[in-house]
Amino acid sequence: QTNFHGAYWQLYITWAFHKYGLSRLTTPKSEGPDIILEDGTIIEAVNATSGEGLNKPDSLWGNNTSMEVRVVQDPDPKIVLRITNAIASKKEQHRKWVADGIVSSDQPFVIAVNAGIVSPDVLPHLNEPSYGAKTVYAIGSLVLIMPHNLKTLLPEPDKTFAGSQYSPMKNKPNGKTVETDLFLTKNHKEISGLLFSPSHYLITLPDGLMKDLEYLSNGMAMNCLPKRILHGIQNTWIELEEESSQFRYFHEDQRRNKLEEK
Repeated sequence: QTNFHGAYWQLYITWAFHKYGLSRLTTPKSEGPDIILEDGTIIEAVNATSGEGLNKPDSLWGNNTSMEVRVVQDPDPKIVLRITNAIASKKEQHRKWVADGIVSSDQPFVIAVNAGIVSPDVLPHLNEPSYGAKTVYAIGSLVLIMPHNLKTLLPEPDKTFAGSQYSPMKNKPNGKTVETDLFLTKNHKEISGLLFSPSHYLITLPDGLMKDLEYLSNGMAMNCLPKRILHGIQNTWIELEEESSQFRYFHEDQRRNKLEEK
């Protein structure tokens, strides 16, 4: 099942780019990236695995069909850790290819991660950032802050703030820490962006081709992905507001902006 899911994910991306004519594909070499666009952009597909033992995220439903109450740990941190593990493997592979002269450091490099098999019964809440965004933009748990009047001690709903905790790292079960601010520092500047999908293709299919894809831009990247390639894919990025010193998370549907950019 794991091998099928990973193979399907690679074929899905390849077919999506071919179907929409976003960019022609070049014939891959015997050694090196599987997907290379005509402008030299490298896309490496990887399937995030669920892990074993303490590294495996708790299932909210699993095979429990009874009405018994179960206590489970919040699966989000471990899901994010499984995605960081998938990204790290492809980043290391890319560095080896550059060192061996198989690819150039000047080529845009995109890592495509499918996390559907990590925990298919756990999905982000409506309007909540995706697990991909939480992995690279240091987005933590949702928070709700409602100030109170110091004199009356009554809440002031009009000043309520909803957002997410800043979470630049996660703790592994073995006590080590892993960065989750990959696209907020220059430590991962060789990665142009993350192409992310939460879909488990053996359980549920997206409503349409590419509708489950999200492209998360790396603002620190050496090589950015050309905008024309992103038509039909939800583009996501993060910005630092100088006035509030807070990061703001943005996403847009490139399909809505297609006519405006022409």
